[in-house]
Amino acid sequence: MPTPTTPPITPATMVALAATANGQFSVETTPVPPCPPDGAIISLLGAGLCGSDVEKLALGKAKPGQILGHEVVGRIAELGPNATTKLAIGQRIITSHHVPCGTCHYCQHGSESMCRAFKASNLAPGGFTQHFAITAGHLAHTVIPVPDDVSDIAASATEPLACVAKALRRANALTQPLQPGATVVIIGLGYIGLLACLAYRALYNDTITLVGVDKRPDRLQHATTLLGPAAPNTLLSADDITHAPTTQADQVFVSVVAQPTVDVAMAHVREGGVIIPFSRAVDNAATFAANDVYYREIAIVPSYSPNLADLQQAAQWIFTGATPVEALYTHTYPFSQANIGLQQYQSGEAIKVFLTP
Repeated sequence: MPTPTTPPITPATMVALAATANGQFSVETTPVPPCPPDGAIISLLGAGLCGSDVEKLALGKAKPGQILGHEVVGRIAELGPNATTKLAIGQRIITSHHVPCGTCHYCQHGSESMCRAFKASNLAPGGFTQHFAITAGHLAHTVIPVPDDVSDIAASATEPLACVAKALRRANALTQPLQPGATVVIIGLGYIGLLACLAYRALYNDTITLVGVDKRPDRLQHATTLLGPAAPNTLLSADDITHAPTTQADQVFVSVVAQPTVDVAMAHVREGGVIIPFSRAVDNAATFAANDVYYREIAIVPSYSPNLADLQQAAQWIFTGATPVEALYTHTYPFSQANIGLQQYQSGEAIKVFLTP
């Protein structure tokens, strides 16, 4: 049965973060979106600043006035008159921004993030707002209730952790799961690299060796301080691993793809091993040597956005404490100070920034 609607949110305007022409945020007043008849309005509690948000601002991919943000946690504020859901007004939830159709060729063959509906869907007008609208598809497939004992910050990590979970799942599906004694090299110990450390530990406990690599000494120290017992068994500077004997890694997770990181990955993956490129090439020209890939049977397994099953996996890890993600969030700011967080992210001072309305 449809769930009864609630009165529209008052006042009719809200605060939002809009992109500016010079690649920053501007606090703007914008109308509260109408509630879809079969959807809902979510009141934001907070949202993580994603590397893709920062990239869109820096490269001018975000048009002036565009509202970004998708790593969201919020409360259901309004339900449309035709909404069919067991969720209740006031319930705290997380949701992903993209929704696959479930019926196209891509969805039927396990490639939900290639689905045209997936790419076209989003939060309206975006996650960095006091209130945003979600569709019936979101309600049915991507909305997950948050337990009372899970913090807003931890809950907001579900979507990015799901992206990492998918990368590891694809690597295992296209080759095979790692065996006890395997070695994984994680290149780049920013937020995504540290999430990868947590995800590998959640999957394999202490049966594998993690080698964390970063060019910044403070990031290497941060990895040790933040992750504690779950820290990589070895932490190396980029210079150390570049000049070290080959690691013979079973998998190499590359959180920042550029020619130097690709070259390190190729040098340290074993024959028959897997390289996981997790980002677009920051220099737009990183290449893998085709003959080396061929003769050594190196599997290159990229991964873009999560499937629905990966969202559930990430939520389960976070809700049970298997991945202590909250420790990775180093800075929290209200919308009014978002540009401070943006600058700290860009400079590398911040591992992860959480923004609240």
